[in-house]
Amino acid sequence: GLGVDEWFGVVRGAWPYRALGRDVFDAVIDQVTGAYPTADLSDLRPRLTLDPGTGDGNGEAGDVGDTGHAGASRGPVLRPRPGALRLAVTSGGTIPDRGLFGVFLSGGEDGARRVGELDEEMVYESRVGDVITLGATSWRITAIDRDRVLVVPAQGLTGRLPFWNGDDAARPAELAAGFGKALRDPDSLGGVLDERARANLAALVDRQRESVGMVPDDRDLLVEAFRDDVGDWQVVLHSPFGRGVNAPWALAAGERARELYGVDARPVAGDDGIILRLPAMDNVPGAELFDVPVTGLATDLASWVSTTALFTARFRECAARSLLIPRWRPGTRQPLWRQRLKAEQLLTAVRGVPGFPVLLETTRECLRDVYDVPALEAVLGGVRTGRIRLHSAETASPSPFAAAQLFRYTGQFLYEGDVPAAERHAAALNLDPDLLAGLVGGIDLREVLSDAVIAGVVADLQHTSERTLARSSGELLDVLRELGPVPEGDVGKRARDGVEVPVEAVRIDLGGRPHLAHPNDAGFADADPAPLLRR
Repeated sequence: GLGVDEWFGVVRGAWPYRALGRDVFDAVIDQVTGAYPTADLSDLRPRLTLDPGTGDGNGEAGDVGDTGHAGASRGPVLRPRPGALRLAVTSGGTIPDRGLFGVFLSGGEDGARRVGELDEEMVYESRVGDVITLGATSWRITAIDRDRVLVVPAQGLTGRLPFWNGDDAARPAELAAGFGKALRDPDSLGGVLDERARANLAALVDRQRESVGMVPDDRDLLVEAFRDDVGDWQVVLHSPFGRGVNAPWALAAGERARELYGVDARPVAGDDGIILRLPAMDNVPGAELFDVPVTGLATDLASWVSTTALFTARFRECAARSLLIPRWRPGTRQPLWRQRLKAEQLLTAVRGVPGFPVLLETTRECLRDVYDVPALEAVLGGVRTGRIRLHSAETASPSPFAAAQLFRYTGQFLYEGDVPAAERHAAALNLDPDLLAGLVGGIDLREVLSDAVIAGVVADLQHTSERTLARSSGELLDVLRELGPVPEGDVGKRARDGVEVPVEAVRIDLGGRPHLAHPNDAGFADADPAPLLRR
């Protein structure tokens, strides 16, 4: 076994985890031992067993974490469950899996030469016979299977240039300060740009000034409002502070739009600013959308970011690193879209579990690695003190700077279907069920489900059906964790023949009857048994 206290010292010995708190470490232990009340998904089942006993220091030879001191008290000990070693060996790693297709030279299955990789979206849009370019060579696709693309050289032909979806790096705050200075005084770039580049930059700045009367920089920000092709307002904040500042600011601005106008403004952030869309209204929206208080901002962002696509993507990567998205066939490609579906199921299952480690790590990544919250707080503080000024302008058409941002905005929504917004989901839940049944018809489920079906579901939920019986002591302990205290005489009905009662199970008395319970439920021994017995 692996001593929990000893392992905590080992982990803290690594420089990245030198300040790791014991509470966070214990939360991870709870995750891998099944202490959290997560949904019944196979990928969330416990991988280790936590022996709460003190141990005797005489573990088996080769036990990881043994100190070698006979008779020493080791505290809680972790022991692997079946499949834990295979999972760690086949699914370990920290580099995010992008689901790329390997491209191999056709002819000869053994030791086929690899010539590159393609994004799965690129492969989905390709067909056998297409010519693509990798490096300085053109290749004709001869076959596409679930794991790889086979090609042959296509000399003299011009091929399509491939694309790869990835995460572009955000502009850091330090570079943003240089952008602001360059916008205030293009001549300050000196010898950095040649004469033609300086002339082009000066012409762009002049066109921007003619359009709205000013050039936004890091000291003077501009909120530009204009109507789009369907008469709605598009509001652009010109902010050169980079996506690390603008992305969380966009979340806050979206919440302000909900407070002020009751709509989802669908904010999109880039390195050069933020774009929001508001329905047609008489009042011209402006700087009030971006007037966000600094107090409590980090806490609010932690809540807001959990509903974004960024959070979902980062959760997928964190879950993969945490062995929650295992590779069932080592050496084969895992389609990225299937990984997304699995991650969405996992996120739905654990979203309501407070303190779940993967959720905490995902939030930390978003707020610390992706967003630059301290820089945003400094910018908002500068707005409040007047060091940074917010100007508003209404224009008949997008200014040159705004037109450049609209390209990203268009790309964000061009391929998006008619997905119902969160508000429409909420509205659907509030429909009167009787009125809805009168319109679309209804069926009494009691007329559809037979007694046999109901009995089968109950047996599955109670782990008394043949397919849900525990196959080991570890699985029987999981049953106790899921069901709560079980009468001692009924425990054997939930396990296959020969399965022993787990040593970790706790014997408690409820209503005058002996029960076996998971160690987490030991406190029920002192509780009122009536609610449990009514269950």
